[in-house]
Amino acid sequence: MGFAGMLVVAAGAATPPRRHSAPALRPGVLIPAGVRMDLALARRITIHHPGQVFQARLSDPIFAANRLALPAGTEVKGKITAIHGEVWWQRAQSALGGDFSPQPAVAVTFTSLRLPDGREAAIRTTTSPAGPPLRLVASPNGPPQRPSLWQRATGFVSSRVHGLWRFLGQQRNWSVVKEEALQSLPYHPNVLPAGTSYEARLQTAIRVSDPGPAPLPEATGRPQLPAGLIIHARLRRGLSSATAKWGAPVVAVVDQPVISKAGRLLIPEGSRLVGYVTHAQAARRLDRNGSLRFTFSQLKFPGGARRAVQARLQAAAAGQHLRMGREGGVQATAPAAAPALALAVLLNSTVKGDSDNAWTLNAGSGTHLAVWGTAMAALFSSARPVALALGYVGSAKTVYAHFLARGHDVVFPAGTRLRIRLEPPAPRRPRLPLPPDAAARDAAG
Repeated sequence: MGFAGMLVVAAGAATPPRRHSAPALRPGVLIPAGVRMDLALARRITIHHPGQVFQARLSDPIFAANRLALPAGTEVKGKITAIHGEVWWQRAQSALGGDFSPQPAVAVTFTSLRLPDGREAAIRTTTSPAGPPLRLVASPNGPPQRPSLWQRATGFVSSRVHGLWRFLGQQRNWSVVKEEALQSLPYHPNVLPAGTSYEARLQTAIRVSDPGPAPLPEATGRPQLPAGLIIHARLRRGLSSATAKWGAPVVAVVDQPVISKAGRLLIPEGSRLVGYVTHAQAARRLDRNGSLRFTFSQLKFPGGARRAVQARLQAAAAGQHLRMGREGGVQATAPAAAPALALAVLLNSTVKGDSDNAWTLNAGSGTHLAVWGTAMAALFSSARPVALALGYVGSAKTVYAHFLARGHDVVFPAGTRLRIRLEPPAPRRPRLPLPPDAAARDAAG
């Protein structure tokens, strides 16, 4: 029995201890260096000093290997690295316009982001200067309506009246109106409004350990692309109505894979849509804005395969005021609130000779000098002639800039986010039989 016990002990010592296997992790994906991140400030921040920390969010998702790596809305932390004020002659020019605290140039960088699993990853980026808040301009739905003769005759004024009401109706809690009123003061805090956009490029790669599910490969080498399919892409090169010509090539790179409802990959990221400009009109005097339209006719896959398609622009992210038609044409517009108000007040004062209420003329002029003129007219009766002069100058300047000067061009910088819609193929026209004499000539030739 003692010998048997010794054998049992020896066998137990020779058997290695069992190890608890760790749960298998889903394979990760690597976001390579150089990937572009479109970021927007999460909230309004007041500029104080270099080193100030702020938060931003991803405006668009980031895909790697056709898998969702970082969803839209991912939190990203950044900090202000430098604040560059204007030179003395620029400050003097701003002061002559009634602005004694002009906006400085602010350099920022982004330092970390929150991964989908909750961890924070340190990043290094190169960041472009701040841009205006971007909004998605989309084509309207429904069948086109032909305007009446009266609407066409009064379109110049009615477009601005409707634009004024549309501008007022789009405000949420009057945040934009309050922001503009605050910025029109001679002395105002320098802020970066919520939604201020940045373009950042990753300098180091990031590994995401728990990405989205991988799409299934298409069963056939030529997947069916149904009409109405939406493709998210970016312009490879900038495009402007001022310089574009009819027939100029247009290339957009697909930055989000298109996956069918069954989970199969239809269009991988990195594919290219190739098209051309079909209409380009530069801006002209008398506030005639530019217009632009382009279409896509070919889809190039990363492997080299090509497909003939018919696709048009459905929406674009822009920092300027644009209007998009049902056929994908884009026309520049101007903000209608200040110009329409200035024109109405100027005409009212001209007709009625409202010199006693000069403050109304200044309030509607839409310039920084309006604050000084309004205060002078309201507080000092002897200064009303001066206030009236300031109001006329400011209103006339605003009306000229928005009604008589050269209009605005449609400008799509390189990397502009586009939403492209596939159209059904055009029906083939049947070939008509040739007349007998034409058929004989064709056979003889």
